[in-house]
Amino acid sequence: NMFHRCIDKGLKFLRSEWLIRSIVEYRMANIVQYHCDPFDTIDRSE
Repeated sequence: NMFHRCIDKGLKFLRSEWLIRSIVEYRMANIVQYHCDPFDTIDRSE
C-alpha cells in the first residue's frame, strides 16, 4: 500500500514536472519567435 502511494506520488510529481517543463518550453519558444521574427521586427521599425 505504501509502495503504491509512493509510485502515485512519483507519477504526480513527474506529471507536474513535465507540465511545467512543457509550459516553460512553449513560452520560451513564443518569446524567441516574438523577438526573432524578421517580419515582426520590420513592422516595428516602420
